[in-house]
Amino acid sequence: MSGNNKNPISLPDEICKAKQLRHLFGFFKWPFRVDNLTNLRTLNRVVVEGQMEFNPMDLINLRDLFVVIMKQSNNNRFTLDSIGRLRSLHSFVMHFWETESPLFPPLQPLSHCQHLLELTLWNHNRYGVWKLPTELPEFLLNIKYLCLIAFNMPEDPMPILEKLPNLTFLELWLGDGLDKLACIVEGFPQLQFLRINGIDVKVEYFFSRV
Repeated sequence: MSGNNKNPISLPDEICKAKQLRHLFGFFKWPFRVDNLTNLRTLNRVVVEGQMEFNPMDLINLRDLFVVIMKQSNNNRFTLDSIGRLRSLHSFVMHFWETESPLFPPLQPLSHCQHLLELTLWNHNRYGVWKLPTELPEFLLNIKYLCLIAFNMPEDPMPILEKLPNLTFLELWLGDGLDKLACIVEGFPQLQFLRINGIDVKVEYFFSRV
């Protein structure tokens, strides 16, 4: 199936009733029925305008999820309430597509995804200001791969990210507001791969933070 972020397709009822379906790729407009998709393991991509609510027991085996968020309004904002109750979720991509999109929603619901190992946070917003939640390491203990694409992040994210105990791969796409990233030597205890894109940035290492 084809489609794109701006013109997603409506998922046919015949597919929604395919009880043995394991992997679904395309650009699918939300909402659609998921009560028969209990064997689905991959859903890439779902295009959402507003909220994405569903019974997480209907997607009890879902491991990989890619969500594109479009056309948000103040009274109909995307949240992670349902996604945060997906027991088997292993990889999650959250992509706010438009340059005037809201900033990321609270990430705390992901703390219930005990098997979540890979997370991509992607936001095209160039007008608002977003800060990493300081409690991030407390509810993303198992994360091994993190890709952060956020062009309007005015503060160095390293003091928070370096506390992720199991992070092995970190990819950053940041805007022009940052010219320096500072890490302590004891930070990132498991990090093996670091990729920084999009800015001319200086990385400094310290033995400890003041």
